[in-house]
Amino acid sequence: MAKRELNSFRLVLDFSLRMLLLLSLLSLGTEWANAGPTKVGNGDDGGDLESGQRISTGILIETQREAAQLLRGLQVQGIEGLGTLIPETEKADLYLAEQDPSPQAKTNSETQAELKEIAQAIGASEPYVYARTFAEPHAPTRFFPKALLLDRKNLIALHVHEALHRALPAEIREDEKSVSRITLAITAAGATRDRVQETVSKELASAREARQEAERMQRQATANMPIVPYNANFAAASSLPPGPELKSPSLFAYSLKSYVLPDPDKSLAPLRSMHSLRSFLYPFGRGSEALGLGIEFSYLQAQDEAYLGPVGLSGRMKLLTWRGFDVDGFGALRLHSVGSGELKDSPMGRDILEVGVSLKRDEKWYMVENKLSVHGGSKAEQKIGAVQYTHDYGSIVEAGIAAALRLPMVEDGGLELGGSTQVLLAQNTRVKGGAFDYETGRLRVVTAGPEIAWNQGALRFSANARFVIDSTKGASLDQLGDLMGHGVGQGSIGAGLSFKF
Repeated sequence: MAKRELNSFRLVLDFSLRMLLLLSLLSLGTEWANAGPTKVGNGDDGGDLESGQRISTGILIETQREAAQLLRGLQVQGIEGLGTLIPETEKADLYLAEQDPSPQAKTNSETQAELKEIAQAIGASEPYVYARTFAEPHAPTRFFPKALLLDRKNLIALHVHEALHRALPAEIREDEKSVSRITLAITAAGATRDRVQETVSKELASAREARQEAERMQRQATANMPIVPYNANFAAASSLPPGPELKSPSLFAYSLKSYVLPDPDKSLAPLRSMHSLRSFLYPFGRGSEALGLGIEFSYLQAQDEAYLGPVGLSGRMKLLTWRGFDVDGFGALRLHSVGSGELKDSPMGRDILEVGVSLKRDEKWYMVENKLSVHGGSKAEQKIGAVQYTHDYGSIVEAGIAAALRLPMVEDGGLELGGSTQVLLAQNTRVKGGAFDYETGRLRVVTAGPEIAWNQGALRFSANARFVIDSTKGASLDQLGDLMGHGVGQGSIGAGLSFKF
């Protein structure tokens, strides 16, 4: 009996020690997060923002306009994080409090060190509470009588400083040290746009690094994993928080391509269109380590008949992030599914393996992506009369660029205008049959085309076009032998509808 009680005591003690260790690590991660930026709030409980006289004339209005002119001269609207700084400066409602904050109110909202930061940023000689605002967009600015003793230059800097608390991204808008350093960069003598941009970029990078480090420590503490120092410029996928594209990564889509054939009677693949149904799911891994697998079915419409086209199997995984760019590895296997005797006048019956890498920058207002991939060579059989021909395709190297401008027009979506271009370098293709023996040599095919899309929440509708704009020996897409990947003829016009979840 005593032995069982001793074992029970040991189990309870072991469990308690483990819980204590876990709570200690979580507490350390929380303290790390809190030890990053110094939070001010710049409006404490808001009590002194609830009363006062509305300002419509005088030096505070004049310096408000001058502050906006200064910001326009520096073209801050094009700097990341400062896009709303000008309207937050010139359109803010201004109020004048009846009296300065009491010493007790000053102590509750700002420390002496923080007041010195503000005074240095605006060029004031005395650390004092000159103004306050809520750290959120479109909030008013409350000036105190002490501010009227400042000169015009100090007041211009004060307008900028208070507007920064409202305009900057959430991760730094309440950090008094960051806001003060950016204020100094904007209002310093000889200030330049490049200097301001450099300062804002450093402050944002530092804040994001601190936040990601804290989140990573909490995840590793939970999993009882060793802590690896974080590098802001380079991180493996396992240390990244799930980005916006991984919150709803799975996809179900339908697309239609109508081919442009210069002369259907002479085309190697006299096809009119291809319908495609695609499902791409992320069932494996989690967060940024998610691995996606996809299946795609296609349906070909020829001149007089229709066939089940190639079947596509694909996979995609995030490899790393580098200076804001996502680097993904992907692979696809397109299996020829046309049966014997079907589409027998076309040499398109081959299987193709593609592997490649994608570098993408995906932002609210734009998207740009570079793609480099290799399509493996393979063989296809074609029978014309009694003669059997063998088409021995070489590999294809594809380099492509896609870009789009996004115009948010509704709360969860908007219009997207973009396009893409690809350079395809196909190695020698050899055709043998009977006494016939022909080689194409290396071919170059260049394609380009526009795309317009409408995004609404999880739904996306797009219309696109793609045409051959240059090729070796007048080659068309037929000679690449890749129905699902590159199509046929001189290009295609298409549309698609997709749903993300």
